Amino acid sequence: MTPIDLTPPTTPIVTDDGEETNNPAQLHATWSSEDPQSGIAEYYYTIAQDSPEGTVIVDWASTGQEAGVTKTGLRLVHNRRYYFGVVSLNGSGLWSEVGFSDGITYVDRTPPRLEITSPREGDWIGGPS
Repeated sequence: MTPIDLTPPTTPIVTDDGEETNNPAQLHATWSSEDPQSGIAEYYYTIAQDSPEGTVIVDWASTGQEAGVTKTGLRLVHNRRYYFGVVSLNGSGLWSEVGFSDGITYVDRTPPRLEITSPREGDWIGGPS
């Protein structure tokens, strides 16, 4: 007889890619959670802006049993911080608490575009007359 698992998985430990990213379209994170009795059946993640409970930019999505994700197609905002939230589901259908990353800030380091145009013939470009 297989023992019944009455304990949820451990809260996931979530790691993003550091303090800053310069990619406005992509975020990446990995995580770990354990459940020695019935194992991890599935992970779900979400991404929020400004705080772990902030504006949701990616709603809960499954990664199956993959303990990480690279989310593409994002439109990150300069100088805003983004947080991954992750839960795990064990083989007995019990959910972990939500684990959060410490956040990663998108910093746009693209130099400003300077467009130089030549004066048109007849334009006055001198000093005082």
